[in-house]
Amino acid sequence: MKERIERLEAENTMLRKQLNEYIYYINHLPAYEYHLGKIKIEKVKGTLQLGELVEENSEQIGIHKIFVKELEIREIEGTGIVGVGVTKKKVTTSKPHIVPPEEATERIKKIYQQIKETLHIQVVPILFQKLAVKENVLEQTWKNIQVNWNHQKGNFQLFSRNMEEHLKKVKETIGMYVSPNMIVRPDIVKKVEDDLEAQIKTDWLLFGLIREIMPGVLGQLDKEDFLLDKLPSQATQELLKKIKDAYQLKHLSDSLNKLDGQIAILETLYSQLLVPLHKYGVDEVLAWDIFKASKQYFFSDFQVEFNLEIQEMAFLFENLMEEIKNIPKYLLLELALVVVAEEKAGGNP
Repeated sequence: MKERIERLEAENTMLRKQLNEYIYYINHLPAYEYHLGKIKIEKVKGTLQLGELVEENSEQIGIHKIFVKELEIREIEGTGIVGVGVTKKKVTTSKPHIVPPEEATERIKKIYQQIKETLHIQVVPILFQKLAVKENVLEQTWKNIQVNWNHQKGNFQLFSRNMEEHLKKVKETIGMYVSPNMIVRPDIVKKVEDDLEAQIKTDWLLFGLIREIMPGVLGQLDKEDFLLDKLPSQATQELLKKIKDAYQLKHLSDSLNKLDGQIAILETLYSQLLVPLHKYGVDEVLAWDIFKASKQYFFSDFQVEFNLEIQEMAFLFENLMEEIKNIPKYLLLELALVVVAEEKAGGNP
């Protein structure tokens, strides 16, 4: 009990320090106010920006307050863009910036190779590709992970066994919604298995980092953080984009991305499994269930030490929290792909 109290006091001290740093940072940001009356626009063809338009690589940041009494836009052409506040040129929400292995610098490629060799995985998890946008954040995060991975492999193995058993049950549930005449593709099954292994290991690492850096944050996540958008019942084109939009993902795991151009199995996955799962609300329940299981089976205590600037630390926080919510969705989609590629029978409930 005494050790637990001491740990809680240490966590409280660290949180207060981090909070004071953020308060100082926010208090010293420049502030911009925009007071607008009535704006009436017939058609937007190019870019309409209310606020400030900055270059893509600009580090400019501040607090922007937009006051618009009335805004009326009759039509936005297909290529038109409307923005409020700070907008970066040539940046779209459909393709956020990451550093894929094929585009990495030699320094990042070296870290990517270490990640795969140390974790014994075949793919570079999306988390690290996101952190690679800021090389210093990736490097320090990986150094901390290496120390904890080497010292706590036993704890991970227990976590992994429990999660594998839980995911088997999730897969069985998904199988209840599969349509007949699935496509058998052992090559895809093997690729998904590689992704599943990487996701489980990344999930364990995320729980360890977040619990140590941001104590108490995981307890604030609830089922609403795993809700999905509407999945259209008819899939005709851009199926991967439809899946990303519905699951609120900026990126898909490697095994899903490899389906680009494989229209037969992609249409089968989408129309004959994901749509039925979504129709009955099963996908949201399973995603939330996977997160709860991960949280339940995590027993490790990470030791971390970062020496990052405030902006770098905020960047790390943002990506850790985004990925802890994305991992259950990745796992759900990958399990669905396995069901499609290896099963032959089944039926709708």
